[in-house]
Amino acid sequence: MDEKVPAGMGEGPKDGDSGADFRANPVPALVIVLVFCIPLIVYMRIVPLLPEQIPFWIGTKENWDFFAFYRSRWLILLAGAIGWTFLGKRGKEPWSWHVYPLACYGFLAIASTLFSDSPGLALQGSPDRCEGTLVLVSYALLASICLQEGKSPRFVRWLFGAVLAGASVISLLGLCQFAGHDLLRTSWGRHLIVPSRFPAFADGIGFLSGKSWVYGLMPNPNYMGSYSGMIMVLTFGLFWFGRDWRRWAVLPMHFLVGVSWLGCRSKAGVLGGLLGMSALAIFGRRRWRDNGKGILTLVVGYSLLVFCMDYHTLKLGDANRLLDNFAAERISHEQGAPSDLQNLVLGTDSFDLIHASNQIRCEVGKDGAFEFFNRKGEKVPYEWRGQTLLFPPGEFRGFLVKVATASKVVQVTREETVLNLQLNEQGFMLLDGLLRPHKLRAIRRWGFEGRQRWGNGRGFIWSRSLPLLWDALFLGFGPDMFLYHFPQDDFVAKIQSGYPIAWLVDKPHNMYLQIGINTGGVSLLALLILFGGYLWQSAKLYWHASFDAFPEVAGVTLAATVGAYLAAGIFNDSVVAVAPIFWCCLGAGIGLNQQSARRSRKMEPVGLA
Repeated sequence: MDEKVPAGMGEGPKDGDSGADFRANPVPALVIVLVFCIPLIVYMRIVPLLPEQIPFWIGTKENWDFFAFYRSRWLILLAGAIGWTFLGKRGKEPWSWHVYPLACYGFLAIASTLFSDSPGLALQGSPDRCEGTLVLVSYALLASICLQEGKSPRFVRWLFGAVLAGASVISLLGLCQFAGHDLLRTSWGRHLIVPSRFPAFADGIGFLSGKSWVYGLMPNPNYMGSYSGMIMVLTFGLFWFGRDWRRWAVLPMHFLVGVSWLGCRSKAGVLGGLLGMSALAIFGRRRWRDNGKGILTLVVGYSLLVFCMDYHTLKLGDANRLLDNFAAERISHEQGAPSDLQNLVLGTDSFDLIHASNQIRCEVGKDGAFEFFNRKGEKVPYEWRGQTLLFPPGEFRGFLVKVATASKVVQVTREETVLNLQLNEQGFMLLDGLLRPHKLRAIRRWGFEGRQRWGNGRGFIWSRSLPLLWDALFLGFGPDMFLYHFPQDDFVAKIQSGYPIAWLVDKPHNMYLQIGINTGGVSLLALLILFGGYLWQSAKLYWHASFDAFPEVAGVTLAATVGAYLAAGIFNDSVVAVAPIFWCCLGAGIGLNQQSARRSRKMEPVGLA
């Protein structure tokens, strides 16, 4: 039986440590540079929009990108260099079966681009996301290469170090953001991320406005949730299974990341982190009896962390209280109050605006003037005050109606919802956020009827995305093409979900729907087989492990980290700021599992009762 090395000491077993010599093999060093640098890149780029993108954007011909453009370009460049170097250094060892689902995913990403309605858009990716074809291929390439390099325990140690080094920088920034001192809001910080040739832009930019909201260096707090959830699991595993002083050295990092993990208010990130840490505690069940000090430290630390963070948000007064954001009835900071709008019916010479508490019917009279009728069908007289119509007391309470006679536009405002309805040759039409007329059409939907606001509006998004998944069953619409195929003109449902009609849905808020719609159901199935096979193999491999050697500790920790990201992916999307960490951890975990399985076949089972 091979000698076991205590976790946290030495390099562990040397089997498969061919990638340990970084001087002879520069691939691991390049991977480590990528893992460390990509999450830290934030820099402004003014990206001209393609003609096909302009109608789907915000009325401008260019986009100010801070979080995606340069990350995607550096990812493609580094992944290309890694792949080229790897092919030149690779030996004759056969590929694992795990490479074939990754190859299928990469191939279908390319194929869906070629057969896309707009291959140029798919190649580039949508604005502010930039997860185009080459980015997706880079993900698959990184996972495949890390699968081979992950057979070296030394590579995995360096990978952990690079991930934690980058996370420490982001977590320190997150701590400052939660404390109300966002470095990206300072003059120095703004000028740091804006090119010097655009000095005027540095003074005008701004990011998330919510006090004590943590987004780190991510484009959205939800992505900070996916990122910090993985880091929480990674640091928890190193602490839980550690044996010497190094386990206590990682604990401050664990709680530092915890500030961002909770401060980003991402329920998906908290769910993923809790599931990953719970899995580690279950697999390391034999440590419960000997880990009394560690358990006590964690309980006290978590209690103090939550109490101090909640007290900080409570005393601010004008900030959202921390614990309120995790209540079931809490509304997202992006959503407005619930609307009681039930339907909007547009006709050739009339429209009906139906709310639960009231109803307005507008018709065009014989003289061309607008006439208004109440729920009972009674004509309601009105007086003019400028462009505003004044109705008798009690009629249309809660509504503000304005009319622009020259353009034949009726504007109806109720609370935060503003509807502009224009009469033209085709009848009444609804104007969108860019004042373009639209006829309402029947929108395909599946599920979540009456529950559009579930999951902070995910009920609305998912119910309209699931029919698209059927259309993309074999070959998807193309990488990052979701924006252009989602029914953006489902205005009534948007209002019912608490969103303005100008809001664009550029992602499904579900990584699996995102994959299936963009690159096809076959690619989604291939990745599900890969993810499921890896997690199942990890469960069988480490259930009875003693975790006395580093490869076992690293293997189960990587599996839980991957599982945390996959769990958060039920509610969050893939994004270029976070996804490279996941794909590298996935590949390294598979490679480490293969080495552990190979060693287990050479010796007696470890840790059996």
